[in-house]
Amino acid sequence: MKLSPIFIILFGLVNIAFAEDENQDEKNEVKECWAEKIGYPCCPEDNCRVFYVNDNGSWGFENFKWCGIKDTEICKIKNKKCWAEELGYKCCPPNICTATYTDDSGDWAHYNDEWCGIDSEACKA
Repeated sequence: MKLSPIFIILFGLVNIAFAEDENQDEKNEVKECWAEKIGYPCCPEDNCRVFYVNDNGSWGFENFKWCGIKDTEICKIKNKKCWAEELGYKCCPPNICTATYTDDSGDWAHYNDEWCGIDSEACKA
């Protein structure tokens, strides 16, 4: 049996659509807040101060209520002192990962018309 090129293209497009749906489901699982599963909200991403740790995870406070800290690895990166600060510069935001210049100190980029140090750990996250 010979398949027509149109059938092959349509079959390929359907497979791509299903694969994209599966990838989106995986991404949604990562974004899901573990604390919500047990009736608590997750802390905002900029709230990384841990007050308590148990088998569920790390806990913080937001508006005088417990909240789950979703990603403690991201918090470790945010709280880490940036190598560029020791040289009088800021670190680049985590989405700036392409170096404009590299020297013995590290990789540099431009952000808001200023030099910033690229934090390689933040770029991996």
